[in-house]
Amino acid sequence: STQSTGSDPFEMNDRVNGAREMIAARLEREDKDLEQDVQAKYDDTQAKLLSFTKASEDDKQDCRLEYCRSLIQLRCHLLTGSPLTGCEQAIAELDNMVDERERLWDSHLLLAEAHYHMGHFTLAEKYIDTLLEWKARDSTALGWKRLIEAHLIGDGAKALFWTIGILGAATLGVALLRHRRQA
Repeated sequence: STQSTGSDPFEMNDRVNGAREMIAARLEREDKDLEQDVQAKYDDTQAKLLSFTKASEDDKQDCRLEYCRSLIQLRCHLLTGSPLTGCEQAIAELDNMVDERERLWDSHLLLAEAHYHMGHFTLAEKYIDTLLEWKARDSTALGWKRLIEAHLIGDGAKALFWTIGILGAATLGVALLRHRRQA
């Protein structure tokens, strides 16, 4: 019988790609669920908050993480009676968990996801990089890394095209001014 040692780079790449695809599919499913019934997500989040506030000390961290997951599923929708979005509130909760050194792996993973949904890809990458410092070959963290890098590369290409466009326009303007002066 052959047993995986995890040292095969092709096997690792397959696991990372599989993790990335599972994350992308989950995000897409959550987006569709949110589009179909935002109120149901609000109600779910309120229920998670209530269970968090009533939880025993032993269950409090798990309930707090579930509440944060629920907030993140609200994406960038404003919370009822609050100037914050679901992701912004989740970030505040998770930052407190990190400060209190509670469930650091889960907190960092959820912080990355919240920043990802807000379009803060550099911050999301920072949290994933921290996870990869702790466990370099974690396929979930590497899957997130690939998703985030795809956005960063896309943003970098856009910035490059804008810069080229601005430089091109400036060069054209200078050339036109020189041509008018000579004429």
